[in-house]
Amino acid sequence: VITVITPGGTATSGSSFTFIKTLNGTYTVGAGKTYSTIAAAISEVNASIIGGAITFNVTAGHTETFASPTAGLITATGVVGSSIVFRKSGVGANPKITAGTGTGSLDGIIIIAGGDYITFDGIDVQETASNTNSTTQMEWGYAILKSSATDGAKNITIKNCNMILNKANTSTRAIYINNHTPSSAANLAITNTSGIHENILIQNNTVSNAYEPIHATGHTTEVFFDVGLIIENNTVSDYNGSSVTSAGIAVNNQASPIVQLNNISNCTGATGQVYGTYSNSPNSTISRNIVLNLVSAGSVHGINAISSAVIEKNKVANLTTTGNYDVAGIRKQGATTTGTISNNIVGNLYAPNANAQNAVVGMYTQGSTVFMYHNTIYLNCTSGTAGFGSNCLYANTSGQLIMRNNILYNASTYGVVKALRRSSTSLTSYHDSSNNNLFYAGIPSANNLIYSSNDNVHNDQTLAAFKTRLGNRDQNSISDTVSFISTDGNNASFLKINTAISSILESAGQKIIGVDDDFTIIGVRATYPQSSQIRGWGIAPDIGAVEFDGARTPTITSFTPSTAASGATVTITGTNFTNASSVKFGSTNATSYTVVSATSITAIVASGTSGVITVITPGGTATSGSSFTFIPAPTITSFTPSTAASGATITITGNNFTNASSVKFGGTNATSYTVVSATSITAIVASGTSGVITVITPGGTATSGSSFTFIPAPTITSFTPSTAASGATITITG
Repeated sequence: VITVITPGGTATSGSSFTFIKTLNGTYTVGAGKTYSTIAAAISEVNASIIGGAITFNVTAGHTETFASPTAGLITATGVVGSSIVFRKSGVGANPKITAGTGTGSLDGIIIIAGGDYITFDGIDVQETASNTNSTTQMEWGYAILKSSATDGAKNITIKNCNMILNKANTSTRAIYINNHTPSSAANLAITNTSGIHENILIQNNTVSNAYEPIHATGHTTEVFFDVGLIIENNTVSDYNGSSVTSAGIAVNNQASPIVQLNNISNCTGATGQVYGTYSNSPNSTISRNIVLNLVSAGSVHGINAISSAVIEKNKVANLTTTGNYDVAGIRKQGATTTGTISNNIVGNLYAPNANAQNAVVGMYTQGSTVFMYHNTIYLNCTSGTAGFGSNCLYANTSGQLIMRNNILYNASTYGVVKALRRSSTSLTSYHDSSNNNLFYAGIPSANNLIYSSNDNVHNDQTLAAFKTRLGNRDQNSISDTVSFISTDGNNASFLKINTAISSILESAGQKIIGVDDDFTIIGVRATYPQSSQIRGWGIAPDIGAVEFDGARTPTITSFTPSTAASGATVTITGTNFTNASSVKFGSTNATSYTVVSATSITAIVASGTSGVITVITPGGTATSGSSFTFIPAPTITSFTPSTAASGATITITGNNFTNASSVKFGGTNATSYTVVSATSITAIVASGTSGVITVITPGGTATSGSSFTFIPAPTITSFTPSTAASGATITITG
């Protein structure tokens, strides 16, 4: 009460005055500190006026047990420039809060009720073993709720915390964001944006043993969806465990939420539907998450988005349903929504007791327009029951699918094995620009299909048949085996391409505007050719989620001419000649060669040998199917006689005279010649000139080492006198 004393006496107020402390600045929490417990600090901040920024430094290693489920209820609020921060201080273990005893179905360890600008950094929370039923157990580790329909929480950060609850209670959420107050689970009727949650960051937390580890739900009317939610770099494990559906991370009724860089793993003991991530929020970004080792007797879906979404750079592997249900790596649903699915790696999905054609689906697409770029999908199912089928991609035909540069690799050995399956026989919604994909479903057969429609009648066993069906779509698509570094979903090199083996995937894609990254590297696909690729390819994007420094195996399809001598030009035709490092005729290197294009080489024949032509590139060695015949150069070792007149026969001895086309004495052609053998020619001297003897063959020109001397025929041009007696002298000129 207020008292006033005067000479006339003492006046006392009829009601009590309440002093409200003003807090601002930095305080310490722990034994011997400003506040001995976090609960005391929370109680104080709730009862005080926030006079400025407040930081509670909690001593590393501090532990406490809350006395009640309301000990961690925060009703205070910060404002811009006056935040409320609880954080670990010093080196050592995070401070840890152990739950008190719950009293119902709305119990939490830390509950923020409509507060703003509040951060918890490095403050762990955990359930206590003495809470053994759903009444006493905590439903929430950290809860972000509303104080009323006009007061949502804004600018809240929960980071660097460890949270352990008890998933035996199917209502447990380690981090819980919702559209209700701490005292009632009834959804609030929001009519003003002041009632929405805004700018909530859930970062770098480790969560285990919660039924649904991270859960966010906003108001059901889109205009009042929560905004600015980011869930990133959290580790989630050991969740679900019963028949109630749950997700490692679930986001509902959020506007443009971001779920990225999270590691979600080890869901075991579940009998109901299980998700890695689940989004029913428009314009979701689900990026760079790892979803591993999820097992349930119900359906198992790695990533599921039922509204517009960008799903990129995620790894989803080792998902198994042990029941007669389905398993899917990534599902993009919502017939009227759009989606981009790019640079994801999906593999090792199993449903050994299922009997449906869609029992295993690497990716499922549905939407008004879905862009599917640079994904790698690998299936290797070995068991199922009658009627079982596996599909790398199951495409709902209700909207346009644009699919480029994807690996759809189904190496399964049980049931009907399909690379691509569509929900109807119509191809109208398979966009004309779809191309440059790899489709593989094993050795073509009735149970190994590149393509299948839902009627199981319109099927294609081979890529050639598929291309014929598609018209102008997928005409640059390929089908071949692929060598992966690892098919172990827990390996860091899972489904990355083995560059020690030539790959048809190298530079076989097409540049897609706006898709400059791959699974791990930002900007790696921005520019081609890529000088950083030491094997010399990188002339176009690789097919699949991971860009790699590979090469393709070269082939030789033909060469011309098939016989030639030293110095001749031979044109070699084939494939994948880029960056050829060697061309040989038989065992002899070409004098020189030019890679005209990836399909053509011109090479100069050296003094060599006959045999197959080989071309070596970074992708391997190509060998011609037939032999090249080398024509050796002729040589003259001797000739006889060395002097002769016209009409005389000269024997020329040497080598490689076969198919000689010319014999000359000096510069004059022989009257005729006979190739007696490869080492001997007989030639008739014409009226010629002295000089070296030359023999021309297809192998070149042989020249004698010494000159032949031509003896010309005598001629008389005049004589005088023209008459004379016996004994006279006659002068003859000629």
